[in-house]
Amino acid sequence: MSQTPITIRALTSADEPRWRVLFDAYTRFYEREPNEAITRHALARMRDASSPVHAIVALDASDDVIGMANYLTHESRRSSYPCASCRISSSIRGSAAARWAKSSSTG
Repeated sequence: MSQTPITIRALTSADEPRWRVLFDAYTRFYEREPNEAITRHALARMRDASSPVHAIVALDASDDVIGMANYLTHESRRSSYPCASCRISSSIRGSAAARWAKSSSTG
């Protein structure tokens, strides 16, 4: 079985249109309608280097965004740890890439 090459990297402004599609799908999954003000606020926090809110995207071999994860770094007296929310494109659900993303987020 061949492996699909996946690249994970930080969200860039060029990724925003596809990130928005996935973020809107994530919002609807939780039975909420997307809200432009909330989306803009989230993006502003992710772009602010001093914010604990971050975003990464997964790209396929064609450099198309197929998944995203938004995460918040929690600080404690002993360590920092991420808390993430992910969304995978419906076109790859059930694939090796989706299984990898699921196993990586639960580990």
